[in-house]
Amino acid sequence: MGVGVLKAYFLNSFSFLLFFFFSILLFFAFSSSVFAYGSEKILNFESNIVVNKDASVDVTEIISVYANQERILHGIVRQLPTYYVDSYGVAHSTSYELKEVLVNNAPSDYHTAFPYHQFKVYVGSADKILAPGIYVYTIQYHVNEAINFLKDADELYWNVTGNEWEFPILKASADIHLPEGAKIINYAGYTGPVGAQGHNFYAQISAENAMTFTTLQPLMPGEGLTIAVAWPKGIEQAPTFVQKMRWSFHVNQTQYLLVEITALIFFYYLCMWSWHGRHWRNRTIIPIFEPPLHLSPAALRYIRHMRFDIKGFTAAIVDMAIKGALTIQNNHQHFSLIEKNRNAVIADEEKAVLYSLFDDKTTLDLTPKNFASIRGARAAAKTSLKNAYKNVYFTDNSRYLIPGWLLTGVVFLLVAFSSGNALPTLLNLIMFTVLIIFAIFFGFKAMDSIKNAYEFISFSTVGPAISALFAFIAVLAMLISTSVLNLSMVPLAIFPLLFLLVIFNLIFYQLLLVPTAEGFKLIDQIDGFKLFLTTTERYRLNQLTIPQQAPELFETYLPYAIALDVEAEWGEQFSRMLQAAGTEAPAYSYQPAWYSSTTPFRAGTVMAFPVLLNSGLTNSISASSSASGGGGSVGGGSGGGGGGGW
Repeated sequence: MGVGVLKAYFLNSFSFLLFFFFSILLFFAFSSSVFAYGSEKILNFESNIVVNKDASVDVTEIISVYANQERILHGIVRQLPTYYVDSYGVAHSTSYELKEVLVNNAPSDYHTAFPYHQFKVYVGSADKILAPGIYVYTIQYHVNEAINFLKDADELYWNVTGNEWEFPILKASADIHLPEGAKIINYAGYTGPVGAQGHNFYAQISAENAMTFTTLQPLMPGEGLTIAVAWPKGIEQAPTFVQKMRWSFHVNQTQYLLVEITALIFFYYLCMWSWHGRHWRNRTIIPIFEPPLHLSPAALRYIRHMRFDIKGFTAAIVDMAIKGALTIQNNHQHFSLIEKNRNAVIADEEKAVLYSLFDDKTTLDLTPKNFASIRGARAAAKTSLKNAYKNVYFTDNSRYLIPGWLLTGVVFLLVAFSSGNALPTLLNLIMFTVLIIFAIFFGFKAMDSIKNAYEFISFSTVGPAISALFAFIAVLAMLISTSVLNLSMVPLAIFPLLFLLVIFNLIFYQLLLVPTAEGFKLIDQIDGFKLFLTTTERYRLNQLTIPQQAPELFETYLPYAIALDVEAEWGEQFSRMLQAAGTEAPAYSYQPAWYSSTTPFRAGTVMAFPVLLNSGLTNSISASSSASGGGGSVGGGSGGGGGGGW
């Protein structure tokens, strides 16, 4: 034997040994990755798919499983999706008609479940524990409207195995049989996790209308086989509009029912508003120069808006200070209230506030540590106003809201129970509703604060504006995150529906607040007084007071300006009155006795004082009212799902 022959023989032997060595390494690496998931596995997943001319398919799945009493105790669970997106990105719904369930070619016990967007088949009996061994499960089902009618062809886009199996699939295959006369013109296949475009398979066309896909390597948990086959148009009978509607209604019964209930709620509220809430009328507003009926600022705001809010409480605090009941201290935007005269002449609701705030103290810092006292004072003011004026000047028609609230609750329960995970979904939907309400509240608050900051730029207006804006953004982010969290349990189309329901309830709650006959007259007078506060005609003020009395008139009506949302205009009026008084330095001469601040009055401060006072005081009250202080791919197409043991 020559040297060259020996050399070639040695190299060939070495190459063979090297190849054998790496094959062993790959075998053990692959084996460790497969058996790392436990000894239970799908040995073979065979799917026989027969496409019918009516756009339906008949599927027979033969799943050979090795069970070892780990996850598979009673049998397997086959999970099929009832919703998918085709290769063009169009969403479809799918319904399944179960035909036959066998174990080892014999009929088997089974039961089904319908969690959100899923159809689950539990094969086996809860009373029987399987011995370790190999079991062959046969599941046969019929699917309507399973074909995609594309522009140039018809297509079967099918996720053969699904991507949600709990254990590996050593081998998977799909036999596709198209209707007679169809000819395969294009096909594709994908393997791997959802979204992957692996090609770990081989395809073989056995006839013009039949072909087989077979995987080349095992599929790990979370991986699957998806196939797509296209043929010329004209073979399949496209479903009629009526058939599509019937199938869509059958698959989406809950969604259609929710739409109908939402429409019913809106129609009901519309009728109630038309019969009990609509109060359009011709109005003639005449300016009046004093508060109607000598009502307090908080009372005017309560009657005008037909509800009590924090700004009404702020107006009451300022009015009490001006009338000598208390003093307001502002230490770099940290506000304190000091009791001055408990016997001052103030309105009944203001007395309730005074007694509640200074029950056992004479000084109260507007900080979260005193939230109980401040909340108690707000509640006392609200109760006093409600007892005095509700059902006298307006009614809320709340009894007409109850049916709408009950139907809204029915919608939330239907969505929760149709998700397959009722309690967590219901809690998330309640959180979703609360966040919508908070987002609306902080949105309006941010707009109001930004408006104040735009009119009078200072730290006391810009700071609250930025805080309100960040609060709105934070709540909006929480609302979006809650919606995303629910996407896995609730259809995306449901969220606009739920949002509309919340908005309907909020809007019609406001629309059904109706003044009485006396209330209409009083509201016209309140608007006439508001018109006086906002007028820029100087002669009207001169008719009421001599210029030297301008500060007294300004202070008397300041809480009313806050209550009626015209504090900026009233500050401008006051500045004009001071100029009419003839003082050379009006911006420095005005110092209210009921208010002290570490920031001295400067040029322009007087005009902005009402806005700055309202903004700073309202934000302090709000903060202190809280105890806390603030193309094709794997996973596409119909079919799919996955499964596991039970």
